[in-house]
Amino acid sequence: MQTTFIRRFTTSDQLTHFLNAIAWIALGFSGIAIGSALRAGGEPSHAALGAHFFAGAVLSAILLVYTVGAKARFKRMLHEIFRRDRHFFAWLRCLGGYPQKLFGRKLAPGAVPPQGRYNAGQRIAYAVLVFANFTLVATGLALFFSHSPAGDASAAYEVLRFLHSSAFALSVVILIAHIPMGVASAVSLRALLRFGKGFIPEARARKTAPLWVAEDLEVERINAELKILHERSIGVQK
Repeated sequence: MQTTFIRRFTTSDQLTHFLNAIAWIALGFSGIAIGSALRAGGEPSHAALGAHFFAGAVLSAILLVYTVGAKARFKRMLHEIFRRDRHFFAWLRCLGGYPQKLFGRKLAPGAVPPQGRYNAGQRIAYAVLVFANFTLVATGLALFFSHSPAGDASAAYEVLRFLHSSAFALSVVILIAHIPMGVASAVSLRALLRFGKGFIPEARARKTAPLWVAEDLEVERINAELKILHERSIGVQK
């Protein structure tokens, strides 16, 4: 029996994931180095500052390209993560069945409510990360332009630094939860890592995200069929 595959990740999704990961690793290590130096009353090294500013510029470029260059996809993502429905709250009530999975207990059929492209936990995580990313970029730029070489930090500068550090800490907490869940989903992880080939079996998608299949994929298929019919009608007219 032939297996039908569907696209889970576009190339832009994969690029955004990979570049985000690289930028975040660089920002994390350089940010910790800068913060440690400042708390010790010293000056951060030029290497740490340079790495932090460069990684921050890369993250800013990623956000700009994704929000402007892939505007339709970005709006679709926002719609997916911020919409609230009965399936969202039903997933939260049972925590997606993860407590049972962690303790090796078998889930009853239908115990986990059907989800869309992202489950409720992912939607919360992505919403926080979107907010944190924009907060980090905004406060990072403000800190860069308001930095005083003399080291006399104003109250506003300290508030910006607190917001910047808080957004980073919040993101780390979300990522600590997100990464193990991503690794546990082996099928989706393989699709993400196969650059340009972000496909998963349709049967798997219908099992883990039936609402996504029902809402998005069926619409895509209908549009494809309408496009074929339109092209045929043009051919007949000619």
